[in-house]
This record gives sequence, structure tokens and C-alpha cells, in this order.
Amino acid sequence: MLILIFMSQINIEPKFADRLFPYIKFGEAYKGTPFHSYKVAIPNVKILVSPDESPYVILSTYKIAYFLGQWTKDFGSSAQQYAKKQFPNLVIFDKNTDYDGNLIVIGTRNELFKKFIGKNSDKPTIRVVNDGNRKIMFIYGPEEGILKAVDYLSFVRLNFKVGAYEGFFNFVRLRGMIEKGYYDAALELIESPDYIKRCFKNLVIAGPMMKKMPEDFVKMAKKRNNLIFKELPPVLKQGDREKAIAIWDEAMTTCYYCHQEKKYRKYNPLPSIHLHHNDIALYYFNNCTVCHKGYTRIRSIGNMGQ
Repeated sequence: MLILIFMSQINIEPKFADRLFPYIKFGEAYKGTPFHSYKVAIPNVKILVSPDESPYVILSTYKIAYFLGQWTKDFGSSAQQYAKKQFPNLVIFDKNTDYDGNLIVIGTRNELFKKFIGKNSDKPTIRVVNDGNRKIMFIYGPEEGILKAVDYLSFVRLNFKVGAYEGFFNFVRLRGMIEKGYYDAALELIESPDYIKRCFKNLVIAGPMMKKMPEDFVKMAKKRNNLIFKELPPVLKQGDREKAIAIWDEAMTTCYYCHQEKKYRKYNPLPSIHLHHNDIALYYFNNCTVCHKGYTRIRSIGNMGQ
């Protein structure tokens, strides 16, 4: 209930803008080394704050940076950049910038706020505007309102994103490991706090709201947790591939019930991020119908197909 009160105090424009902002992307990392990799989660935004803001507002930038770090694996930098001491710069301490990518702008004492917003608000506000091919998120209001909005964006929205996507992507990875017979690795995905259990971040955040959720939603959440964390582990230890697949498939129907049939999530997630589950699946399978079949046949998010 406290989370609902907290969220109601933040003015978000347009609706769901904080949920649909492109915080990360999948790109190259470890360039210039033998381990040069592709499709690695890297930041897709920089944070700008003016040195003229209060020390409290300036320090608040690191809350956002922390949770972006939780979500990403690297800055997308190269060995050549490090050799030249050109270290990655996530936070820009300035009134303006020539950086032409996505931005989160904190406070009002900067040129971008004057250009795109102009007038301050008496309420904590998160507003996203389009500027050509990029998006700029402005966080403003009275000083205590700015701090409250930053706390919301960091501890609620970004924290939730980290848990949701880490849980989702590793759930897909789990199916691939079962397919290949990697039962010990599959078991680690379930039991380690670093993989599927990261979705419990969401339970910490949303737990106080569960009493307000529809009964069938709560029932499905409990069913999913029972399937993955209680029923599946002993089956993996036995090496029973067919039964493990059946349990995984049943768990996937709980996801579909809430997201596709009932549509409790009132927006479609960004395909640019959601689509990464296809990359994971195609590492193990040669088509999408291994997972998407029967009740879960619809593929309307991510690859945007049917």
C-alpha cells in the first residue's frame, strides 16, 4: 500500500513514460580483447545534472547510476579507450551537453530544462520528451520533490525492471538448458540469487500491493513459484527431461495468463529490450515454436509477429 501511495505522489508524463524509456540496449562490449562480445546489456542513456543544483540533488544521480549498473554488464567500452584513459562517462556534471543520445536530466538549473520544459512544477515530476531520434527524461519539481522522484525512479521503477528482465531472460535460458540436458546449470539458475531469483526484487517492491490485486493474479503468481522453485528442482536432479519440460511449459502458461489473456500489464514493453529473449532462445533452438505452442502460441511482443 505504501508503494501505491508513493507512486501516486509522482506526476509522470506521458502515462507509462518511465516504464517505456530506453534505459539500456544490447550492443558490443570488451572490444579490442579476445573476448569481444555482441548483444551485451549496456547503458543507453547518460545522466545530466548541473553543478548549480544542491548537493543532495547532485548526489541523487548515483542512485539511478547504481540501478543502471545492476541491469547492465558493461559500459560498451573498448581496450583502446582504456589505454588512452578515456573512461566511460555515465554522469555529466554540466548545464548542457553535446551528447546526442538519450538523457535523464535531473533538476531545473540547466539549459535543457529551460529549452524543453521552461516552467517548474510544485509536484515531483518525471516527464519524457522526444528530441529527434532520442528521448530526454526530465526530473523536476521542488528540491524535495526531485529527490522523491529520483527515489521512485531508482528504487521502484529501475529496480523492478532489473528484477523483471533478469528473471524473464533466465527463465528462457532455463528452458534451453533443460533441452540440452544441462541439469546442474539449470538448477543453478533456479537456486542462485543471481538469476531467476532476481525477480524476487519485484516481490519486495510489489508485495505490499498483493492484497489489492485480483485473486486470480495472486493465484497464478503462487502457482508459478511453486512450479519453478519447488516442483522443478527435484526433477532436474533426477535428470527427467520430459517432466522438466512439462513443468516449465506449465509455468509459462501462468505468465501468459496475466500478460496476454488478462493483460494486467497495461502497456507493451519495448521490443528493443524484450526482443533479447529471442537471442537467448535461438542459442538453444532453431525456432520459436519450441516454447510458443498451444496456449502460449501468440508472439505479439518482442518480435512483433503472430
